[in-house]
Amino acid sequence: METKSPSPAPNDPRLASAQKRRNMWLGIALLGFVVLMGVGTAIRISQGAGTEPCNGLYWEPVKKECMEPDLPDLDAIGKAEPS
Repeated sequence: METKSPSPAPNDPRLASAQKRRNMWLGIALLGFVVLMGVGTAIRISQGAGTEPCNGLYWEPVKKECMEPDLPDLDAIGKAEPS
Protein backbone atom coordinates (compact mmCIF):
# COMPACT_ATOMS: atom_id res chain seq x y z
CA MET A 1 0.00 0.00 0.00
CA GLU A 2 1.35 3.39 -0.99
CA THR A 3 1.39 6.23 1.41
CA LYS A 4 1.15 9.78 0.20
CA SER A 5 3.79 12.19 1.34
CA PRO A 6 2.33 15.03 3.34
CA SER A 7 1.80 18.21 1.38
CA PRO A 8 3.82 21.20 2.48
CA ALA A 9 2.20 23.68 4.79
CA PRO A 10 0.57 26.62 2.96
CA ASN A 11 2.81 29.15 4.70
CA ASP A 12 6.04 27.25 4.07
CA PRO A 13 8.80 29.80 3.27
CA ARG A 14 10.34 27.48 0.65
CA LEU A 15 7.04 27.40 -1.22
CA ALA A 16 6.66 31.17 -1.07
CA SER A 17 10.20 31.72 -2.33
CA ALA A 18 9.75 29.23 -5.21
CA GLN A 19 6.50 30.91 -6.24
CA LYS A 20 8.16 34.33 -6.10
CA ARG A 21 10.96 33.11 -8.42
CA ARG A 22 8.46 31.62 -10.86
CA ASN A 23 6.45 34.86 -10.91
CA MET A 24 9.61 36.91 -11.45
CA TRP A 25 10.70 34.80 -14.45
CA LEU A 26 7.19 34.88 -15.90
CA GLY A 27 7.16 38.68 -15.58
CA ILE A 28 10.57 38.93 -17.25
CA ALA A 29 9.39 36.69 -20.11
CA LEU A 30 6.23 38.76 -20.63
CA LEU A 31 8.17 42.01 -20.53
CA GLY A 32 10.65 40.61 -23.08
CA PHE A 33 7.79 39.64 -25.39
CA VAL A 34 6.24 43.11 -25.17
CA VAL A 35 9.62 44.75 -25.87
CA LEU A 36 10.21 42.41 -28.84
CA MET A 37 6.81 43.25 -30.36
CA GLY A 38 7.37 46.98 -29.79
CA VAL A 39 10.80 46.93 -31.43
CA GLY A 40 9.46 44.94 -34.39
CA THR A 41 6.60 47.37 -34.89
CA ALA A 42 8.90 50.39 -34.58
CA ILE A 43 11.23 48.92 -37.23
CA ARG A 44 8.34 48.27 -39.62
CA ILE A 45 6.99 51.79 -39.16
CA SER A 46 10.44 53.38 -39.61
CA GLN A 47 10.85 51.48 -42.91
CA GLY A 48 7.65 53.06 -44.21
CA ALA A 49 5.31 50.08 -43.91
CA GLY A 50 1.73 51.28 -43.97
CA THR A 51 2.47 54.55 -45.78
CA GLU A 52 1.90 53.26 -49.30
CA PRO A 53 -1.56 52.30 -50.59
CA CYS A 54 -0.72 48.62 -51.22
CA ASN A 55 1.85 48.14 -48.46
CA GLY A 56 -0.04 47.78 -45.19
CA LEU A 57 1.57 47.65 -41.76
CA TYR A 58 0.05 44.23 -41.16
CA TRP A 59 -1.68 41.70 -43.36
CA GLU A 60 -4.86 42.90 -44.96
CA PRO A 61 -7.07 41.36 -47.66
CA VAL A 62 -5.76 41.80 -51.18
CA LYS A 63 -7.26 44.82 -52.88
CA LYS A 64 -8.05 44.62 -56.56
CA GLU A 65 -5.92 47.67 -57.42
CA CYS A 66 -2.92 46.13 -55.61
CA MET A 67 -2.88 42.92 -57.64
CA GLU A 68 -0.42 42.39 -60.46
CA PRO A 69 -1.98 42.86 -63.89
CA ASP A 70 -2.91 39.62 -65.63
CA LEU A 71 -0.85 38.45 -68.57
CA PRO A 72 -2.57 38.86 -71.93
CA ASP A 73 -4.22 35.83 -73.42
CA LEU A 74 -2.20 34.38 -76.29
CA ASP A 75 -5.34 33.85 -78.41
CA ALA A 76 -6.13 37.56 -78.16
CA ILE A 77 -2.78 38.64 -79.64
CA GLY A 78 -2.20 35.68 -81.94
CA LYS A 79 -0.17 32.53 -81.64
CA ALA A 80 3.53 32.92 -81.16
CA GLU A 81 5.53 31.84 -84.19
CA PRO A 82 8.26 29.25 -83.49
CA SER A 83 11.66 30.76 -84.13
